[in-house]
Amino acid sequence: MSAPFMPLYVGDYLRDTRALTAEQHGAYLLLLMSMWNAGGELPADDRRLARFASCSPSRWAKIKAEILGFFDVQGGVVKHKRLGAELEKAQEKSFKRADSGTRGGYAKALKDKEARMANAMPLPCHSSEPDKEREDPAPPPDGGVAHPPKPEAAPSPASSLIGGSLSPRGTPARDRVGAAVKRAEAEAVLADPLASAEERFWAMKFRLLDRGVSWGLAVKLSKLHQARGEGFAATTSAVEKALKARGPTSYLGKIVSELKREIEGDGALPQPSDGKRDNAPAWVKQAWDDGLAVIPDGPGRWSAQGVIYDDEQNEVAW
Repeated sequence: MSAPFMPLYVGDYLRDTRALTAEQHGAYLLLLMSMWNAGGELPADDRRLARFASCSPSRWAKIKAEILGFFDVQGGVVKHKRLGAELEKAQEKSFKRADSGTRGGYAKALKDKEARMANAMPLPCHSSEPDKEREDPAPPPDGGVAHPPKPEAAPSPASSLIGGSLSPRGTPARDRVGAAVKRAEAEAVLADPLASAEERFWAMKFRLLDRGVSWGLAVKLSKLHQARGEGFAATTSAVEKALKARGPTSYLGKIVSELKREIEGDGALPQPSDGKRDNAPAWVKQAWDDGLAVIPDGPGRWSAQGVIYDDEQNEVAW
């Protein structure tokens, strides 16, 4: 798991990276950020590392020697000693804050339950008429034995607010309290600035359900991002944008479709026709050459992972 806040010790960084060019600085910092969001390691794969560094495979081949000198490459993964230590400290703080938030959310849920139960207590019914004394039943005319009156039927548990085990809606009260506790725990995680991307993803389940979005769709998106080696940071960012979009389901569905097409094609998208390629801006052509999914979305508009860009690569819509 990762944490959203990555510390950067500027003095230490500048002292160790004086020899890097501006391009290498950018690639190095992007790799550090990607590693932080991925939980402390990246795959030792040049194609993926180039993507994380936001450069083409050809540029990565020219600059990777200087950049990888700051990392440890072993067993098919890339790690960074200083980043790993800082990430471990951040995660420890995050776990402590999440634990405190869970206890606070549980206490609040129990307090709310007691308030609801108090409000639901039935009040005794009072009549303006004086109570009539109950008369003894008259003996039967034939001198037989009189039978006592039949007792009134007790209300069924399902119709009782207090005496029964079910609420008025037929839902077990303990289940309703349990759901309230889980919601409180989720909101506590989302309010925690040190919560990791993975923690935030799972905590957004209730918000998605409230917007009518299938949780299975979000889980599917997470699995696709994991298959691309992007970690929970990419999924969490997409879900947060979907919650702000007018149609969150269609927003996430579009990203899932694009990722599936890219992965099923092993990253190689069908090459556009010559005419379409000639009319595409330079950044779109470069994305196609790198095997990235960018498709036309109208005149001067291009769709990539659910975001709409113009010809100058400016975000214009979600």
